[in-house]
Amino acid sequence: MIRVQIIQPVVLEYRVAFFNALACVDGLQIQVYASKRLPYADLKSVSKFEDFIHLNHPCIGFIGNRLLWQKRLRLSEDLQSGDVLVVSGNPRFLSNFPLILKAKRRNIGVVWWGHGWSASSSQITATIRRSIMRWMDVILLYTDKEVEEYKQRGFSPDKLFATNNTIDQKPIQKAMLAWSASRLDKFKIQNNLLDKRILLFCGRLTANKGLDLMLDALARISKIDSNYLLVVIGEGKEKQRLMKQASMLGIDGHIRWVGSLFDQMQMAPWFMSAECLVYPGAIGLSLIHAFSYGLPVITHGNMINQMPEIAALQNGENGLLFSEGNVDNLVEKILFLAEHPDVRSKMSTQALNTVANKFSMDNMVKQFVNAIYAAAQKK
Repeated sequence: MIRVQIIQPVVLEYRVAFFNALACVDGLQIQVYASKRLPYADLKSVSKFEDFIHLNHPCIGFIGNRLLWQKRLRLSEDLQSGDVLVVSGNPRFLSNFPLILKAKRRNIGVVWWGHGWSASSSQITATIRRSIMRWMDVILLYTDKEVEEYKQRGFSPDKLFATNNTIDQKPIQKAMLAWSASRLDKFKIQNNLLDKRILLFCGRLTANKGLDLMLDALARISKIDSNYLLVVIGEGKEKQRLMKQASMLGIDGHIRWVGSLFDQMQMAPWFMSAECLVYPGAIGLSLIHAFSYGLPVITHGNMINQMPEIAALQNGENGLLFSEGNVDNLVEKILFLAEHPDVRSKMSTQALNTVANKFSMDNMVKQFVNAIYAAAQKK
């Protein structure tokens, strides 16, 4: 039995299914420690959770929340040589470092779990992070693409692993089966969606999502085809400003502000009615969410300003990339999908295949377990 202590900033809803699956793996005993909320972002842990998840570690910030500390974290007394500590791969959480030092002294394997890079990374922070990562027994990244990049940077292949970060597809698959064609038609009639060409956005309404550009694109597209409708699922501090922008552009009637939805049964008809998901900013797990519904994704192609999950998108196969910040190119990609339903259908099939073959929950659990065993054997 390998005891595994996992330290996380918070435990978000999409992670619960993963931790539950991990807890069912024979030969592992996991305990997860996190904060209920973070001082620097509108992120809160789940309110209902299993008894192996512990949220009694308040997080405090220093220097404008540039540095963070989770209170009352302790390296478990039960851990011994051959067991494993997994820490969040964010060097801002200073409270992780005493745990890492104690684990090293007690011959406990250490896994650094996080992004190899992200849209928010600067050259300085990336350099600091990579320097710290070289000290770890195992580095668990989000995608296979990051692993290849770190190999090129001289990291040992033996310590590099990737989860291919994902979400639980089971609720999505269940919801899609529940929404039959006749039920979906009724939904469209009730919501005045018949004959609409639906573009979907799903995510928090924050500045880095690029919705300003999407509204500019919609203003141009609606003049070409008045049947286009942008459906926005999500809330955030940018909503009022975006609604004002939409009004100034004269496209109020081409947008449906649905608000926050978390139940896949409620989200499914919107996803299943859409032609594609458009995400002009840095996209993360929203890409995997869309692919799980067989929905092609349009996002920008500047990889420096993208999240690791962009690795799942193969341009022209399961989605399209446009030039970052270029509204004309965004309009072009949206209209291309509209004018080529055969291409859109092939992309839909490939999106589903991408999730099934590389970004499934079973694969993520398997890869995580492989990283755990590698860390345990290094001791």
